Amino acid sequence: MPRHLHLPMAALLAALSFIGCSSDSDDETDAGTPPAADSGTDAGTDAGTDAGTDAGTDAGVDSGVRDIYFKPTSRFVDESGQVTVLQTSAAGEFQEPAALVPDSAADGGYQVYPARLAGPRGYVISGVPQGEYLLRFNETHLWTSARQVDLPTTLVQRADLDWTVPEGTALDLRVSGLEPWKFPDMLRLSSPNGGSGMEDLRLDSREVFGTPREGDTAVNVRVSRISSLLDGSKGDSLWVHQLSPVQGADGNLGYTRVVRSFHRPAVPLTPGQVTSLDVALTGGSERTVSFKLDGPAFETQLRATHPNTDDGGGNLTWGIGARPGSEPFARYSSRPELAFGSNTTGYAPASYAVSFLDAFPEHWRRVAHVHAFIPVDLTSDGVRFQAGTDMLRGDALEGWVEGETLAPRLGPVRNLRINGLAADGELPGVGTTPVVSWDPPELGTPTRYFVQVLLLELQSGRFIARGGRSHVVTEKTEVRLPPGMVSGTHFVVRVTATRGAGTSSPYEGQLPLDVAESVTGILKP
Repeated sequence: MPRHLHLPMAALLAALSFIGCSSDSDDETDAGTPPAADSGTDAGTDAGTDAGTDAGTDAGVDSGVRDIYFKPTSRFVDESGQVTVLQTSAAGEFQEPAALVPDSAADGGYQVYPARLAGPRGYVISGVPQGEYLLRFNETHLWTSARQVDLPTTLVQRADLDWTVPEGTALDLRVSGLEPWKFPDMLRLSSPNGGSGMEDLRLDSREVFGTPREGDTAVNVRVSRISSLLDGSKGDSLWVHQLSPVQGADGNLGYTRVVRSFHRPAVPLTPGQVTSLDVALTGGSERTVSFKLDGPAFETQLRATHPNTDDGGGNLTWGIGARPGSEPFARYSSRPELAFGSNTTGYAPASYAVSFLDAFPEHWRRVAHVHAFIPVDLTSDGVRFQAGTDMLRGDALEGWVEGETLAPRLGPVRNLRINGLAADGELPGVGTTPVVSWDPPELGTPTRYFVQVLLLELQSGRFIARGGRSHVVTEKTEVRLPPGMVSGTHFVVRVTATRGAGTSSPYEGQLPLDVAESVTGILKP
């Protein structure tokens, strides 16, 4: 499984971050009248109101001017499944939160209505006419007509996590019980309460005292790449796993899997000191999953993303993982991983019979994904930029049928246009707020589209992407880019069709999840 994603997919899946649960709204208060105050924190319930089918529903429809309320929240799920909800800021790095109402007479095509804090209710935007608008928050622009919008995002970690780790803090692990070591086995640490940096930490050779020899069953390890201060008294536990490649049998392809596991319920990490810990790995009963990957079907869809896709074909990877609590999906990389493998999209439908040790708690959710990628070569004025497009299929593992052939369920958008002109090649003079439009995919029916701008910068004779976090989320097949998304001399627009992503909030969604990207040529303002 690849450990590094190209920027656009990483940005989108960071925005989706984690797919979380949501509940129907029980707040029927009119949007112009704030409800009774709450604390902004709920340690045992969901994030509150569900944003409905359009990230929020009108709290009573009338004519004229109405206030808009929106509330960003972070929903922390710890290892035990306990949930803590905290109200968060909507301010972006470069722009403040606001409502952008389409207005052809306004500068940039939008009239801007600034937001202000409104206590436990979140933010309020006053004087906004009825109708559709772009809600701008945290570098995201959501196309909606709702007057009350909830914006939850889910994070797997302890809510009061301390990210300040004193110098000298480390773990000395005396690891025993290894399955006889073979190259390229690896050790992995997992501590979900510790946030993403501690969620799936693979150890490299510098952290192993004397690289294990072939056949070794014990090794000493010093871990100093600790990104958050784990505290066993607050329920922070530690898993250590041995990952080992296995060759396929009877025509099945090989893969990497968990073969040994160790769990310490309360990890004794001491700030500023080296803490020693005996790690006795053990085996156990294994789970087996059989499936096929239809690489050519993914490649057919990938090649429809742009005429300049790489002749060498694409990459195809898959992963099976586990997540704490009631989360229905994991992040893109399905961490912590249980098994993973890779292939090329041009390979004939490939069969896998996968077995792995699964020592995680039963109440954790088992999830799986298939990811396909193909490079796209773009040029402008003789300067090259490799964009690349992705496809993603995500499922609950229990949703996989034994022996099922896994193929794309959603294809990329077609016929990308900028200001009505075909946009698969170099296109100058498009302006800084161009209209982006497209035709829906031929395969599947999206629920949302994510429109991203990649700002390009010339370095060492080639273009590199230097921005791509800001995006527009819409159900429509046409949108004018708002002011501030485009700057510089060259940029690329990426439109991602999704099903399951952003169904209740741009940051949330549901399984099954499908994602398919398409990209323009290099554009000039």
